Amino acid sequence: MEKNPSFAKACVRDGHEIAAHGLRWLDIGEMTVEQEREHIKENALSLERTTGVVPRGYFYGRASLNIRGLYSEVMKEMGRKLLYSSESCFNDDVSYWMDLPWEKDLPDEEKEGLLVILYNYDCNGIFPLFL
Repeated sequence: MEKNPSFAKACVRDGHEIAAHGLRWLDIGEMTVEQEREHIKENALSLERTTGVVPRGYFYGRASLNIRGLYSEVMKEMGRKLLYSSESCFNDDVSYWMDLPWEKDLPDEEKEGLLVILYNYDCNGIFPLFL
């Protein structure tokens, strides 16, 4: 998006969802938690600067064990609200809600949670590679 800001603005103008996908194709699972936090923050800020909107969801596709809770936590610290993750990596057939780490002791009616949206290859442009 940074390399083509007019395309980024056109995506927003035309109503496309802006979701975070990482700054580079890095294996964030090899990062320290602090490096991962900085990567998440810079990715969100880059998209916000370039598109003018805050990313409301994300899919990294090469995640760490911390990504769902950590991404939500970093966004919360930045004063932004994360709505969904597509970081399901084929673990279910339907989307579902998960509790965020800091909500574990809250009553159910106070939990906001995070929507985990199904992600699979039949909905991705990579599918023809498997034919």
